[in-house]
This record gives sequence, structure tokens and C-alpha cells, in this order.
Amino acid sequence: MVCEGEQSPRALIIVEDKAKVLEMEELFKKFGRYTNMTVYGVHDKGDMEYDKNFISGGIDVLIGTPNKLSEMFTMAGFNVNRLKMFILDDADPILRLRHETKIMRISNSINKTQRIIFSEQLTDRIDTLAEKMLLEPLLFEIEEDEEESDELEN
Repeated sequence: MVCEGEQSPRALIIVEDKAKVLEMEELFKKFGRYTNMTVYGVHDKGDMEYDKNFISGGIDVLIGTPNKLSEMFTMAGFNVNRLKMFILDDADPILRLRHETKIMRISNSINKTQRIIFSEQLTDRIDTLAEKMLLEPLLFEIEEDEEESDELEN
């Protein structure tokens, strides 16, 4: 996945808080166990120098909070134009914390990438962000079949 000497991640995932960073890292470990994909998480309580040095070694996926990622991309000077995917996971709580400016700053610094916004429901804030951030937004709704959700509950 990562080519030697490349110092920027291929995918950037923005999550709400430290707990979500850790949860997302565990999901990647679980489902990517038989791959050589390198995943790294950063959060507001982490050590900036350590994080920058680790990322500079080359990673595939960077997961982080809006505050930490904004600070890192401003200070560290990573080449965000190498990103293939820019993902906002569970957007509604992130936007309720008023992180639109940080998200847009990172997004605007990326020339060309696939941008994906995940949310349980489409709110006005998400709709506004999508209009600003996405060139040709497409909305996909995933609805669980009632029988499937009943089986999962039992």
C-alpha cells in the first residue's frame, strides 16, 4: 500500500473524538488484519511531534479529530494532494460542535480527492457543508430491511 518515502496518507477520516478514533482504529485492525495497510489515529490529547514523525514514515489511513487534524495539516505541511479519500464519519455530532471551518480548511487545501460524508440523518448543517465541499453531491440512503433488523435484535 504505502510506497517507501511517501510521507502523506492516502485516506483521511475525520471523527468526533478520541473514543471514535480508537474505535475506528480497532475496526481497521479487525477487518484489515490480513493486509499490509497502515492505519494511524490522532486526537487532541496526543503528542504532536510523535504523531508527525510516525506519519512521516508513511501510512495509508489517518484517522483523527477535527482539532488535531487541522493543527497537524497547518503545522506539519503534509502533502494533502496525495489523498485519495477524504471522509467525514458521523457528521452530525461533529458539525454540532461547530467544526465546519476546520473541515472546510482541510477540504479546500485538497485539489482532487473523493469526498464522502457519512451521517445517520441529513440535517441542514450537513446539507450546507455538502453544498460547499462537494462538486456534484450524490445522496445514498441505506435502509435496513425490517426483517433483518428484527433478526439482529433477537
